[in-house]
Amino acid sequence: SVTFIKKQGHTGLRLLYSSDIREYTDTWGARWFFKIDGQECKVPSKIDLRVHHSRNNNFHLPSVLLGTCTATSSGHIGKGHHTISIHIQSGNGFSGYRSTSFLEIKEICTKNQ
Repeated sequence: SVTFIKKQGHTGLRLLYSSDIREYTDTWGARWFFKIDGQECKVPSKIDLRVHHSRNNNFHLPSVLLGTCTATSSGHIGKGHHTISIHIQSGNGFSGYRSTSFLEIKEICTKNQ
């Protein structure tokens, strides 16, 4: 996780994560997503990436998780310090295997201001 300081209350966050991802031996698949202050992004929508494979496939996929977030289930993302993290929901999802991964966070205008 990383701490980000949002300077204005009326802006949103543009979140970008790039990494090698993999899902192995789990018939359900894997889901990567962002959390802001422990809550998943809800507005304008969830930001997630899903991978499904049949058993015993071991594919490593270069992937990008990208989106804009203005609110979580706790409400609008206001001015101040916020903790941004990437979560994996699965039985066997991984990221960053023998690759460079990065997270980019930008504060952006979300309306005509």
